[in-house]
Amino acid sequence: MPGNHTENFGGSGLSRIRTAMVTFTAVIVGLVVFATAASADTIVGQGTLSGDRYRGGISSAGGINFAAGVQVNRDPTGEITHVRGAARITKLSNVTAVQVDSVALGTVTSAVIANKTPKNSGTAASVTSYTGWRGVAPKTCTNYRVRAYYSIRWTDGALSKFSVLSPLTRVCGPTAPPVYANCDAMHNVFPHGVGRSGAVDHTSGTRVTTFYVSNWIYNANTGRDADKDGIACEKA
Repeated sequence: MPGNHTENFGGSGLSRIRTAMVTFTAVIVGLVVFATAASADTIVGQGTLSGDRYRGGISSAGGINFAAGVQVNRDPTGEITHVRGAARITKLSNVTAVQVDSVALGTVTSAVIANKTPKNSGTAASVTSYTGWRGVAPKTCTNYRVRAYYSIRWTDGALSKFSVLSPLTRVCGPTAPPVYANCDAMHNVFPHGVGRSGAVDHTSGTRVTTFYVSNWIYNANTGRDADKDGIACEKA
């Protein structure tokens, strides 16, 4: 576990709700997909908690929408290689600014990686905060969830805070590396080849540096590494 940071990741469903100056009610509206870079996606059908919260339980008094959940990064074959936590909060009405105070990715018992740097919307309508990426080892499965803390500054200056805990979702690494019969087949998925970490192209010309780095996939395709430089089917 990075550092000495710990969070309470026990319990189920919604976490304890902390309020200041106002009271909230929650309406859970189902799963959402975060607006993220192309390299990240949510695990479809699970792992995300989202909803609306209204000041004093009255929609006309003002409110926000929130989402917290697990995101994964996949390699070009579709296998999960990394996981992170994400938290978003969006203004609905009568809100000056919203903030993600912190977000942590954890297991059923403890946090494994956290981002404690607050991220404020300012005048923007929404703000999203992420933890760092955590590697997913091949042939392993771990149940993850996300704890997120939020703040809302209302137009009359009042400040409210609350937290949520997303449901557990199972994240698994690849069970078997892909094996390619030839370089043409590999290039259909990895256009520049696949190399192990730290490999350097052996060439008298311009070195290929854009190969996909994966010890897992390279070790299953060493027969495609003709010059034994640690890169299989390197191609500019």
